[in-house]
Amino acid sequence: MTTATRQKAEEKAETLPPVMGLHGKIALVLGEMERVAKTGWNEGQKYKFAAEGDVVDMVRASLAQHGIAYHVTMTGEPRLEPITSAKGTAGDRCHVSLRFTLTDADDPDDREVTDWWGYADDYQDKALGKAITGAKKSYLVARFLVSTGEPEPDGAGEQRAAHSQQAAEVHPDSRPMTDTRRRGLFALAREKGIDAEFVRLSARLMTRTRELPHGVSLSEFTAGQGKALEMMLHDWDARPATWDDRMGKLAAALAEQAEQTAASAAEPAPPEPATEPEPEDHKPTCTCGAGADAPADQHEESCSMAIPF
Repeated sequence: MTTATRQKAEEKAETLPPVMGLHGKIALVLGEMERVAKTGWNEGQKYKFAAEGDVVDMVRASLAQHGIAYHVTMTGEPRLEPITSAKGTAGDRCHVSLRFTLTDADDPDDREVTDWWGYADDYQDKALGKAITGAKKSYLVARFLVSTGEPEPDGAGEQRAAHSQQAAEVHPDSRPMTDTRRRGLFALAREKGIDAEFVRLSARLMTRTRELPHGVSLSEFTAGQGKALEMMLHDWDARPATWDDRMGKLAAALAEQAEQTAASAAEPAPPEPATEPEPEDHKPTCTCGAGADAPADQHEESCSMAIPF
């Protein structure tokens, strides 16, 4: 945080009434966040990015000023899986699960606990450090609404956005999840003793939005969403305390939706409106004996064919 920004925050704080409680203090922190300059440089892919240290510096100063303690722990063992680059170089993908705790220094019992997941790729021996760094940065950016400019990848190996080195190439995480990967998720659930329905409900909970209140089914998952769900299943015992309750409410909402759909399908279709038969063509007939083929002027005036029809 620059000197000018700190002075502005101090002046603002002097004019505001004291705010009690952790969430009131967090609201003040949110008001002090500014756009972070992109001081990092990725030499491999040639782009600037907002460095994790710059985000930490801004958030840390504001948290300390308002008496909010910040603590992070690892909730499970890091998990490594082998990967191979397009050029055949062997490396590791590291998955980590972290728990972030914000505590009101004036009331230590007033705290906010958030579980967070992250991963990073590396072709040396730095995958673990990069995964932790990327997860910390993405949490701080999301929790405190820190603006880093236009969406783009973070630093080399950090939490990557779904961008490719070439614009025309689709990032693998954006592609649909394969059936093999989907079966692998259920196999992992069986190994962990997790009910298959919990897997389906967790998938929907992870993708719930205001526009999609019931989330996205596994059949519509992308590869990236599948990875996130896999990390959660690996650390199932560390899931948020409210997760099971949320799954129960979602299951009830889905059941109600299914009942409404079934009831709508069972309703008889409204009858089609009756249509009157079209009148048949009416052809006049001769009543005077001149014959139907005779010109109109040869018919008697009382004959129906004397007047053009």
